[in-house]
Formats: sequence, C-alpha cells, structure tokens
Amino acid sequence: MGHESEERVFAQIERRLTSDDPELAARMSDLNEQFPEGHPTERSRWNWRKRTVLTVIILAVVGLLLTVALSTSPAEAPPPPSGLTHPVLTRAPT
Repeated sequence: MGHESEERVFAQIERRLTSDDPELAARMSDLNEQFPEGHPTERSRWNWRKRTVLTVIILAVVGLLLTVALSTSPAEAPPPPSGLTHPVLTRAPT
C-alpha cells in the first residue's frame, strides 16, 4: 500500500510541476530519456560476468606460472672451464 500511495503523490507533484513550469518539465523529460531508470540491462550484467570470469582465469594462469617457476629445482652449477681447475692440496711426505 505504501508503494502505491508514494506513486500517487509523485504523480501529483509531477503534474503540478508540469503545469507550473513547462520548460522544467520538458528538461526533466529529456533527462529521463537520456538516463532511463530501471534494472541493469542483460548486456551490462553480461559484461560484469564476463570481466569477472576473465579476471579469475588470468589470476589462475599467473598463479600456475608462478608455482611452476618457484617449484623447479635450480640447475646444477656448470662445471668450471677446462683450463681452470681447482688446485688440489696434498701433503708433502714427511
């Protein structure tokens, strides 16, 4: 019931404004056409869902890449160049 009475009051206010200031009423009508009220369209809901799914997929791929990069064992140290060998210390016979 409250909703119907509010609509009646708003309709009455709108009629008074239209009769008092037709120019203002025309401007308001133009604005209402540019920015229609109501629920979001299916297209905007789809865009929201599409962006959300795309974001989740990107985060999953980045997470997998980081997991693979951080979990691989480091490569063994390459052998020293052939001309440079480490000296071997030996004890002199006593």
